[in-house]
This record gives sequence, structure tokens and C-alpha cells, in this order.
Amino acid sequence: MIRTRKAYICTFAFPEDWDFLRFPSAYSEKTLGMLLSSEPGVRLRQSAAAELCYRAARMAAWKDISSAVGESPFIGDPAEWTSRDYIKNASGKPELDEGFMNITHTAGLAAVVFSYAPVGIDAERERVCSDKLIRRTLDEREYEEYLQAGDRTAFFLESWTAKESCLKLTSEGLGGSVASLRYDRGKSVIIGSSLREDYKILPHVFGGGEERTFLSVCCPKGTEPELYAFSDPIELLIYINAIR
Repeated sequence: MIRTRKAYICTFAFPEDWDFLRFPSAYSEKTLGMLLSSEPGVRLRQSAAAELCYRAARMAAWKDISSAVGESPFIGDPAEWTSRDYIKNASGKPELDEGFMNITHTAGLAAVVFSYAPVGIDAERERVCSDKLIRRTLDEREYEEYLQAGDRTAFFLESWTAKESCLKLTSEGLGGSVASLRYDRGKSVIIGSSLREDYKILPHVFGGGEERTFLSVCCPKGTEPELYAFSDPIELLIYINAIR
């Protein structure tokens, strides 16, 4: 298998009223069975959107590497490869035979990052957060910076997603350790984690006004990220099925 330093990030800003069952062939048998078994609730709709992102991110990697080297980097039918299910390890983190991936979803947005090095991703929709949650998430220095920030919401949610993306990469989970970490915006690194300064944080903001979504990706320094953002469901499905 061909290795690359790139990370492939796919985001899908999906409409809340979109009929996820309109294109059943887009999903794995497991997800399709879940969608058909009951009226899809919020969590299931988010999971379905994340599965589409998962397939698109792997498709992006396949198309990019195939174009660069003139041949498929994977054995077998790429359509079957992109539809292959991932598994979860003992800590609940998704795993693949071909590389590394991580999933996140929040209100109206799902995202997946695929890479050949360990990665983590997290997203949070803009919302009012209690001071208790903020104090539990930020260390003392960060909290002082938060109080001085012009946009406190953006400051906090960027810090939160940055730390969680780091902890999802290491499989440590949030637990009670998040306030022991510090997000250094200047260097784009997490201080206090087992990753030290070998990994960087890539922040993104989607939307505007009071409907922003904050997303952070944690990946090795030197990794070249490539972002594929979809807001049109049909466009996303066409991209996934481009080689079928």
C-alpha cells in the first residue's frame, strides 16, 4: 500500500429535513438496517451523515493517490473498498486495515478524517456553555485568556474541540483530564498530552452568525491536510459513487 503524509477531511453540512433513506445504496448493510428499523432520530441521522463522510474521505484518498501514481494504491474494486465497514477497538475508537480514521458529528454537521498516521477530529455546534463546563475544560491560564477574549464562544469551542481531537487520537477519552491540557494557539499544539509537540491542531469554522460550527483536527506535524466540504447531499452522493 502506498503511504502519503496527507490527511483527507470530509465534512457534510446536512439539512435537518433531508430524507436519508432516499438513496439506500449509499450505506452499509448495518447502517441501512438501522435506518429502516425505526424512524431515524437525531443520533441515527448524524451517524448516517458520518458514514457518508467516511466513504467520501476514503474516496478522496483513493482518487488523489491513484492520480499521482497512475494506478490504484489498493487491491480490489475501489467501490467495494470505499464501502467496507470499519471496526471499533476496545476503547470504541474506529479502526481500518488500510490506515487511520476518526469520526465526529454534531447538530447539522458530520465529519471524518482519513490518514496513514494517527488522527483525531472533533466538532461542536455553537451554543451557550455553562461556566462550570468552561472551568472544567480550560486550565487556569486558558481561563484568564478566555476572560480577555473578544469572542469568548469561539475561544472556548476552539479550545474544547482542539483538546478533544487530541484525546480522541490517543484513545484516552475526555474523562477528567481535559483541564490538565493547554491549547497553545500560537504554536497550534496541545501542551501536556502524551503527543507533546509532534502533533498540531488544525481549527476550522463553518457557517456564520449564531450558527457556527467549530471543528478541530489533530494530526502529525508535516501532514498535508486536504478538506472536502459538502453541503449538497446530491453532490456528496455523486462524489462517493463517481467510479461505480
